[in-house]
Order: sequence, then C-alpha cells, then structure tokens
Amino acid sequence: MPLITPFFLTDNLFDSVVQYPSHTVVAEEEPSGFEAHRFSAGRRDQHAQASTANSDWWIKSSFGVPRAFDAIAIWDHNLSGKTVRIECSDDDFTTTQTIFNAALPTAKGAGDIDDDFGVYCENGMWLKRFPIRTANAVRIYSVAMGAGLKPSINGLLGLSLGLNQFEKPYMPSDTELIASEQMAESGWIGRGPRRTKRFGSIQVKTRGPFEYDQFRYHFEQRFGGGAPMVIVFDDSQAERAVMVQRGPGRFGFKAMNNTEWPDALRVAEFPWQEQDPGESQ
Repeated sequence: MPLITPFFLTDNLFDSVVQYPSHTVVAEEEPSGFEAHRFSAGRRDQHAQASTANSDWWIKSSFGVPRAFDAIAIWDHNLSGKTVRIECSDDDFTTTQTIFNAALPTAKGAGDIDDDFGVYCENGMWLKRFPIRTANAVRIYSVAMGAGLKPSINGLLGLSLGLNQFEKPYMPSDTELIASEQMAESGWIGRGPRRTKRFGSIQVKTRGPFEYDQFRYHFEQRFGGGAPMVIVFDDSQAERAVMVQRGPGRFGFKAMNNTEWPDALRVAEFPWQEQDPGESQ
C-alpha cells in the first residue's frame, strides 16, 4: 500500500485578531471594507483588496520575534495566471528573501502540495508548501494584474503539520446537498442554487509527548479555538484539499488503553465541516 501523507494548515501568521494579536498586519492599500485584517477572517465574503487597479500591491505581517512558516493557502482569490511573490525579511524588507515568484496556475488539476507552482485545487484555492523559513516578517506581493484589475484575496500562511503514518489522518468525508426548496401552488417544487458541503473526522493517535504537543497546538488550540483549517488528505493529491471549520460537539484527547492501538499514548477524534463551500463544489 502506498504511503498516504496528510497535511494540515491552521496556523496563520496574518491572524492578528485571535492567533497572534501582537503581530502587525498592513497592506499597501486598505480600502474601507477590504482592510488587511480581513485576509485571515476565514470567510469567502471577507477579502483584503487593493483600491488601485493595475498596480503592484502587497499585504504584510510583522511578528516582532522570529517565526517559522512553510505553507500558504490563498483560498478565495482572483490571481489565477497572475504573478505572485511570497517574501520574507528580518529588517522590514530593507533586505528581502524571495520564497516564491511565479504566475499561479490557470487551470484546476491534479498536483502535489510541493509542486514548483503549487496546486490550483478543485474548490478554487491555491495551495503550496515550501522549505521551512524563519523570519521577522512575511508578505504576499501581487504584481500589477492588467488594465482594470486589482487583487482580492484571503487565506492562511503559517506553519503546517505533516504526518507520515497513514493510519492517522481521517475518515473518508461525506457530503450533504445544501439547497433551498419551495413548492408552488401548482405543486411544482422550485429549488435555488445547489451546493455540496463536506463533513468528516480526523482521528489521531500519539506515541510520545512531542507528538502530543504538536497535535494539541494545531488541532486542540488553533482549530479547536475556531480557526479555519486546510486539510489535504494526501499531499500527492492536493487538488482535493478542503477548507474546514470545527464540527459541532466536544472533542479532545484522552488516555488510551485498548487492543486496537496498543502503542498509543493518547487518541482523539476531531470532527470537521466544510467552511463556505463555493460554486465549484
């Protein structure tokens, strides 16, 4: 059986409201209703956006202390086919290190999360993992897009969690059809726009204290605290990635002593549901 290696991203260095209130998040332009902090709101109807068309634009997060990061997800955006740079710096971009500099893919298709140009996922998200970097600031830089066009984006950038044991990540997801129906007097049933929403559960077991601390940080503290999460069930099939929120009910770790997972220190199950499924679903 080929090794399935899942990937999770919920850490977001641009979230200065909940996750990192000490960070300073600003953009080159911040028109009313599209301020920089909206980038990390975790909703399709919230974007950071430029006000000037066909002009270079950036959004930046400054940390105050060095932070590590290795992944970006631009969830809802209009940057397909446009040049984007991911940059970091230790001196507020007097000196700049370039992590990524290329035009984003124009077509959705199969791909690996480590592909040179990232992956344009089935749900419209652009996703890429890169070698881990540590810096005092990071920014997403959009090169002038063309006449009448201005960037509008939201998403996550932070430190991901990757697993290399196939029994850990998930149960297969279910879907629910979301639609509004109404019956007319004639007996015909009218139905509005349809969306499919995905549901699932992440099952994990930990074999040691370090592994437990990783899961506790990413799942219990970040995801459990209400932060959105990107799930890639297999990093070689990243096009199937989904943006999720915590599902209803309680979840957390517990001590384990059973015959199914005898080597587990603790086990947990984290239910999830898709966050704002888009038109492509």
